[in-house]
Amino acid sequence: LEMKENRVYRPLLGGKMLDELSGTEPASDGHYPERWICSTTAASDGTGISVTTDGKLLTEYVKEPLPVLVKLLDSYSRLMIQVHPDDARAAKYFQIKEGGKLAYTRDTDNHGEEPYVYLGFKKGITKEKWRLLYEKQDVKGMEECLHKIPVKSGDTFFVPGGVPHAM
Repeated sequence: LEMKENRVYRPLLGGKMLDELSGTEPASDGHYPERWICSTTAASDGTGISVTTDGKLLTEYVKEPLPVLVKLLDSYSRLMIQVHPDDARAAKYFQIKEGGKLAYTRDTDNHGEEPYVYLGFKKGITKEKWRLLYEKQDVKGMEECLHKIPVKSGDTFFVPGGVPHAM
């Protein structure tokens, strides 16, 4: 099966490198910084399930959801700090078998800024401290609670469900 390009809306900016990859002119950053590959997963707005070149949804051919979502992501701005559910929470709250597991492999074109990922809490961060920062929307304070790891081209980071992260 061949798939149509599957770009997904996000509130963050990016996607210029994806435009360049697909030959879209002019290439530019916008609100479609992700390209989902062979996806049986829907985004919160209902988009995201891959469409074949004959116009059918991939889910018409694949009856069970694929256990992984592969995506190309080109973020111009920092992604929101997020945590994907582990397997137990995915089953309990979303009725799906597996929680989020990510692997980041980065190109280092970060529009002049040194690229980095935020990955996991630093030692001593309590639930109470995090809740207070979150309720105040103290983004700088939340960033300071996470490990900031410099990234170079080819680095890969495995992020299991339950681990806070951003890039």
